Amino acid sequence: MNVVFYVPGSLGDFDIPKIEASRFSRKQKLLLVAVPVPKAVVQSGGSVEFVMAALHQPNALAAEVFACKGVGVFDLAQAEAILEKVGRVLAAQMGEAGES
Repeated sequence: MNVVFYVPGSLGDFDIPKIEASRFSRKQKLLLVAVPVPKAVVQSGGSVEFVMAALHQPNALAAEVFACKGVGVFDLAQAEAILEKVGRVLAAQMGEAGES
């Protein structure tokens, strides 16, 4: 799975109303998921919380798309476990940054 965050800014705004699966390669078993970043998140300087929350939905989308396309099983449990590990590392790093 490849998740692309579309951030409004100097390159313009993007007409993506919600998180959506945009492309699927059956040969590579690769799904491209588009995640629009709200202007409010950009204006606030970004948000690790937004990114982490936004990554759960592409995991669920990938599981659905793989099932519908009949190309095998997307290991949702493993993808969520990886996401949780990333979340813990980021939280620890943010804690260290706050202590400095």
